[in-house]
Amino acid sequence: MTSKATNQFQLLEQVEQSVMDTYFICAALLSLKVLLSIITVTRVRMSHKAAPNPEDAEVMKMKYDNEHEEVARCNRIVANDLENIVPFYFIGMVFCLVGSPEFNQFYAKAIFITFSLSRLLFTFAYYFKLQPFRSIFWMVSFLCNALLLGHVLYLIFPTITRYL
Repeated sequence: MTSKATNQFQLLEQVEQSVMDTYFICAALLSLKVLLSIITVTRVRMSHKAAPNPEDAEVMKMKYDNEHEEVARCNRIVANDLENIVPFYFIGMVFCLVGSPEFNQFYAKAIFITFSLSRLLFTFAYYFKLQPFRSIFWMVSFLCNALLLGHVLYLIFPTITRYL
């Protein structure tokens, strides 16, 4: 192997490691955010004495109220997290693994960080009823996932077409 090829391989390895590090940090922070959102649902339920199921209401001496407005809002935040963050975990990981010689380290990190920040800001905007910011932050995170997926499909398309 030539010196130039070795240097290119080492550079690609560093780029991938740096991008993977950013991905794992963002994924860990998003996981923490989801857990905190779930805890918030429980905290809000308890503060309003709104049990999620009739049998829970009986045991906990609370009223059965699965439709309380604030509880429902917190539940929608968690549901939205699952609809957007879980795909990010998979798409982001594949994005890191497929890479390419033209792989742009700044591009990858910017998308991971932008997605993570937009999800955090989305939660804040949703909880405090801040429109149109909630929709803007949702759209930013959706576009980040779409960009990641588009990049992955672009890179694996030649491989897919070989098997067709």
